[in-house]
Amino acid sequence: MPCCEVTDLNFAATSRAKDITEGKADVIVSDGFAGNVAIKTAEGTASMILTILKREIKARPLRQPGSALAKPAFKVAASTLDYREYGGGRSWAWMAW
Repeated sequence: MPCCEVTDLNFAATSRAKDITEGKADVIVSDGFAGNVAIKTAEGTASMILTILKREIKARPLRQPGSALAKPAFKVAASTLDYREYGGGRSWAWMAW
């Protein structure tokens, strides 16, 4: 009996890069190099987006009142994108010898 019939796992035989963030699979298995590239790319992209947003909000005074209203949403987004909270440390590597 396949594992997907006994559990609620969402199994996808192949995955694309966008599938990682869209939650199309519960677990994505890859080799160490590809997995590390995916994790580091996501961390770098999240950091870049937050840096650009902060810079653009500070650059124009008219944007600051709007950003003050959106501050709770920005905090949640920053927490969600923080690699220290959702980084690769929670992923497990399995090696077949």
